[in-house]
Amino acid sequence: MDASVEVLNTEKLIGLLQKGGAGARQALRQALYREAQIAFNESQLEVPVDKGNLRNSGQAYGIQVNQIGDSLIITLGYGGVAASYALIVHEDLGARHNGSTKAKYLEDPVKRRQAGLATRLVTAVDNAIERLI
Repeated sequence: MDASVEVLNTEKLIGLLQKGGAGARQALRQALYREAQIAFNESQLEVPVDKGNLRNSGQAYGIQVNQIGDSLIITLGYGGVAASYALIVHEDLGARHNGSTKAKYLEDPVKRRQAGLATRLVTAVDNAIERLI
C-alpha cells in the first residue's frame, strides 16, 4: 500500500530552502527522517504481534529518504517475510487485537505526525541556517 502525506503551507519552508542552499536541504532531509522515525517508533507499539514476524519486518525495511526531482520521498513500512499478510492485517478493521495493537498500525502514526509538520520542518531548517551563518 502506498500512501502519501502532503506538507501544506510550505511558503516559508521554500523561502528558507532557497536562502540556505545545500545546508538547508540537508537539514530538511534530516528533519523528515526524524519525523518518519517517530512515526515508525509509534507504529511499533501498534503493530499486531503473533510470532513477531510482522513487527520485525518493519525493522528490516527501515526508513529511506530519497530525492526524486524536486521532491523528497520518505519510505517506511512493513513487509519482507511478512509481506503476504502485512497489508491484510493493516487494513482489517474488524480483526481483534491484543492491548494497544490494531489495524492501521502504520497509517495512524503517520497521520498523527502530519499535524504541525510544516511548522516543525520550518523550525528545523531555520535552526540549521542560523548555525550556518
